[in-house]
Amino acid sequence: LLGDLDFGLGDYPAARSRYEEIERLYGALAARTDRARQQLTALGAASLYREEIAAYAALQLNYLGYDPQRDGFTVVQQVRAFQQRYPFSVVGAAVDELSRKATEDAEKWFAELLARVDQLSADQKNQEALLLIEQILRDILPLDKQAVLQRKKEALAVPATYEPTGSAPVEEEILQTPGL
Repeated sequence: LLGDLDFGLGDYPAARSRYEEIERLYGALAARTDRARQQLTALGAASLYREEIAAYAALQLNYLGYDPQRDGFTVVQQVRAFQQRYPFSVVGAAVDELSRKATEDAEKWFAELLARVDQLSADQKNQEALLLIEQILRDILPLDKQAVLQRKKEALAVPATYEPTGSAPVEEEILQTPGL
């Protein structure tokens, strides 16, 4: 974490030192050393790919401070923008991992939000559900998620309508009435 923080803040020598230490101390723990190796590779490329590595460092720093409830899908969107700008990135594997984690966290948060809205609706607390939806900043959501919330909002705002108890809807009854 400290290595990632140093990297994100642009202190590449300190980050390099921390990753080398991880590699030395945790050689038996393959996942940690693989991550340290990836980061060391990125740091080694910093002089050749200065702009790309700086963008990756900023992305990594954003992820370290990421809170899905506050930030929604912003980090996911930042990762996608990075991947579009640098499709053959030297840090591609690390960015893919950030993408997987951020997407998983954001989707989990959104699913929990929808479940809470649905529960409030089922409990006949439509105003509370509407308020919950209104509190979500739209700029932290991609367009498809905004559309889902809009549909939920519209469904909650529609008052219950009268349904006739007969076998045919009112329009069909009118059309079937002789003389009309």
